[in-house]
Amino acid sequence: MIEELKNLGLLTSLFTIVGIITGVFLTFITSWLLKKRETRLRISSQLIEKRINAHEKILTLVKTMRATLSIEKMNVENLYITYPIIFQSKDDFQKWRSSFFLTTNEYSHWLGLKVTRELYFIQDYIVNLDKRLEKIPSENYIQIGIILRNDFLSMAANVEKEVITYFESGWRTLKIEKNNKWHKFPKKISIKRLEETNLYKRHLEIHKYMYKKEKSIPRNDIKKVTELYNIAPNGLKVDMVILREVPNIDNSGEEYELIYKECEDFGDKIKFGHCELIGGRIMFDKVDKNAQVLGIDYKAMKLLVNWIEENIEEIDYLNETIEYE
Repeated sequence: MIEELKNLGLLTSLFTIVGIITGVFLTFITSWLLKKRETRLRISSQLIEKRINAHEKILTLVKTMRATLSIEKMNVENLYITYPIIFQSKDDFQKWRSSFFLTTNEYSHWLGLKVTRELYFIQDYIVNLDKRLEKIPSENYIQIGIILRNDFLSMAANVEKEVITYFESGWRTLKIEKNNKWHKFPKKISIKRLEETNLYKRHLEIHKYMYKKEKSIPRNDIKKVTELYNIAPNGLKVDMVILREVPNIDNSGEEYELIYKECEDFGDKIKFGHCELIGGRIMFDKVDKNAQVLGIDYKAMKLLVNWIEENIEEIDYLNETIEYE
């Protein structure tokens, strides 16, 4: 057969035709692969752009949670007391709340899993907050903002952290991870985190601002351990009272364990009682026959301290004896 084709001069033509067909086929395949890759890159670029844009929108949103205003009063640490600007009034909070839910729902399908979980935790927080705000007059929203300030700063910081992590590495993948995983934290983790917020820990203080206008300003956050002291002429801390935050007896809030130390360089730490800030009682770890913790109002303590200061007898250490009439 091949010899016959050679004799007829058709073999060369056949190879030429096969070569042309092969070349056309390879050109088509190459062109198709390049086109497919170009389309994929174009779609990938658009998807990445949408995901980056969604994270930028969320970053802008949570920054509104961090913006604060001052009430022009200072706390015991000589820092201005501030509150989130979204708590200026009931209307301001409701507008922010609507903006938060609309924005997170609009962009949630483009977000990384960790960012989404932080946002859903904030939604759970807001739902629980709503039940309390229903009973709070608009005039008291600033006071509520002072109480909840650190909650909003902490939640915003958590979201920002996860968004920045996404910008550093997460944008490289087009895989939408949450399609295969639950979009919220496990229930146990969510409840634990909620219980650590001021919304839960300071609910008795929040209750004070329900139902009627209240002009008093709540305390700013106290640290887990706070030291109060005077400074002696030699620069040492003296008259030290150390307050350590602990759960109260029914676990409905916090109170503060009181520890006394005469001087930072000598003397033992002496635990002498507790105090609570809902009413301001100082308790000396004694109970009456009805198992009620005995204590006195801080105003009574101030009267006692003032009386001691007015009537204290200074000791003259230069004399060997002290004579009395």
